[in-house]
Amino acid sequence: MKLLYQPQCLPLTGDVMKIADLSVKNPVLVNILMFAVLALGAFSISRLPREQFSEVPLFFINVIVPFPGVSAEDVEESVTIPIEQEMQGIDSLEAISSTTTEGLSTVTLEFDDGLSND
Repeated sequence: MKLLYQPQCLPLTGDVMKIADLSVKNPVLVNILMFAVLALGAFSISRLPREQFSEVPLFFINVIVPFPGVSAEDVEESVTIPIEQEMQGIDSLEAISSTTTEGLSTVTLEFDDGLSND
């Protein structure tokens, strides 16, 4: 039986072949290099500076209020609208958006400059 298509493999040449030959001829050296890279990585991670309370500005705040068993209209009247009215006077407030569904009110506050953790 004769195959119509015979795949041909390209021979590896150049630098790739040199690295492969080195790896096959010196497996102990390759393992030592691998462990050295891993140890250097672990040492570097342990030396990275960390902050317990880093300063990350908040541009969005979500206020989510569950109100089980209540229709969307009642949730909007008793929860969503009062929250929106109370939040109107906040400094650097850019936009307020809200979504009211049956038993749930979600109000999203968007700030233009972001808020600090203070």
